[in-house]
Amino acid sequence: MSAAFQDSIEDIASTPLIPNPPKTKLILKDIIKMDPSSYDTSEGLNSCFRILAKKYKYQTSKRELGMVYRYLLKKSLPHYPYIEPLWNALITKSVRSESGIVNVSISLPPNQFSCKYNCHFCPNEPGMPRSYLSNEDVFKRALVVDFDTVKQVYNRLDVLEKNGHPIDKLEFRVLGGTFSCYDKDLADTFVRDLYYSANTYYEDPENPRERGTIEEEQAINVTAKVHVVGLGVETRPDEIKDAEIIRFRRYGITRVEIGVQHTDDTLLRRVNRGHGIKQSKAAIKLLKNYGFKVEIHIMADLPGATPEGDMECYKQVLQGEDLIPDYMKDYPCLDVDFTKIKEWKAEGKWTPYAEATPDAADLKRVLIYRQSITPPWVRVNRIQRDFQEAREDNLGYTSTSIKSNLAQIVKDDAEKLGIYCQCIRCCEVSNEKYNKDDIQYLVRMFVASGSIEYYISAEISRPNRPLLLGFIRLRHGNVLENSIIPELKGKTAMIRELHVYGRVKHVGYKDPDGKTGSQHFGIGKMLLSIAESISSRARYEQMAIISGIGVRDYYKKRGYELRGSYMMKNIEISMFPTICIITAIVIILWGIIYRLCIMHKL
Repeated sequence: MSAAFQDSIEDIASTPLIPNPPKTKLILKDIIKMDPSSYDTSEGLNSCFRILAKKYKYQTSKRELGMVYRYLLKKSLPHYPYIEPLWNALITKSVRSESGIVNVSISLPPNQFSCKYNCHFCPNEPGMPRSYLSNEDVFKRALVVDFDTVKQVYNRLDVLEKNGHPIDKLEFRVLGGTFSCYDKDLADTFVRDLYYSANTYYEDPENPRERGTIEEEQAINVTAKVHVVGLGVETRPDEIKDAEIIRFRRYGITRVEIGVQHTDDTLLRRVNRGHGIKQSKAAIKLLKNYGFKVEIHIMADLPGATPEGDMECYKQVLQGEDLIPDYMKDYPCLDVDFTKIKEWKAEGKWTPYAEATPDAADLKRVLIYRQSITPPWVRVNRIQRDFQEAREDNLGYTSTSIKSNLAQIVKDDAEKLGIYCQCIRCCEVSNEKYNKDDIQYLVRMFVASGSIEYYISAEISRPNRPLLLGFIRLRHGNVLENSIIPELKGKTAMIRELHVYGRVKHVGYKDPDGKTGSQHFGIGKMLLSIAESISSRARYEQMAIISGIGVRDYYKKRGYELRGSYMMKNIEISMFPTICIITAIVIILWGIIYRLCIMHKL
């Protein structure tokens, strides 16, 4: 080993993560010589570690080996080639990048105006943004840096990169309070700093450049090394107004989470929610009309609720036309620290039906029913808030029956009954192997919030549930003559989401042998082509895409241009429907003439 290499490899070993870089390098060299099939599973990789630990009398770890391997690749040293199965095997917590993007959650600062409302189920811990507790992971990290936005992003990207995740395609998720309640100047600075952090992550931290405006940082991000491909915020249905739509587009927001909570206004009034189902329906429609992805929260087991009433709520949400979301979170109501309903429970004014039996049988029945009716165009992101179980020295929730792994329990119980959830999350490909010749492109059409929606997907048929490789959400019906966004006036087909699943690959990446996974495999291009074809035949004049800032260049290469805050292009109206109508008229007239001729002969 050269002295130069010895010095440089020990530069990355300044922490206890890599106590013996030279031996780690020797172990890595041996693994590179192995057939990839020997380490492409966790069991196989662990077996390799055990064998080589005996050989070199040193026990390495996946994270340690991964850090050294990625370092050697950056140095382009001989005998250390890029091997995709090895790269993937050495990713720590690989699930974080198996959905096609890397999600990065960042906290807004605590503020007396983080939420001006006072829902009785919502925690209000002093010194924290409303709705969250100080021992949740995102907020523990935020507290360490005093909620500094740039430091939060830098620290998170540093950990993700060290664990082997590509970080050039990020979706930021903004947490804390109600976004729309924050001071507008504070929100401007916060959003600007998100883009600035992505743009400067690889720059010299000792000589930081000045921060630009939101628009300047967005312009830089289009071609930055770390692309912001999505930005999501949490707010309330009654805060969604025209002015907020315009502000959200200025920020580059692509996804909006709103707390619908329930369809029963009586239950909403009981917990001081402050709005009813009418406002939720209006908000969902307005957000979809302008292209946003909509995620809703539903709370079963609110004070006064029954299992039957909660199942009816899910039925209205998932089988009706006015509330159907793109994403959903099941948040059963919990007895959480710093909430009003915790007091109610202690006083005997509220007893969750989940606690009627030791195994939460009624709640599980409700959630299994929800799984049975979930359509394939909805992604259920979570069952249950990510609170810890409360102890004397630990904040969280208290329950005699609800376990922290409720989601897995519900899934297992449902599958024992032959019920396999068909939601996007349950079907997505992750890192599963498949044959590209088996891919099918399916088009599903349904009515949602007053317009026709097309869910166009790339799937592979499997028993119980399909394997989902990607999809596009296309919305028709938006003839927005009075649009608050001038570019959308006229007959505009709206693409609200294009998502290709599978492990994140660097932008423009191709394997040395030309093969790829579902990302960079042409699936996105095919989905886009199908959406354009459907819109052309439906006689739409232009396509609009609510694109994340960092993915604008992708659409630019496919003929789109930036108009306002949307990527758009004019499309040729297909003559196919007209030809079909003319042909049908000719056939009918010919039939009439033929019958008249026959009658005349008679």
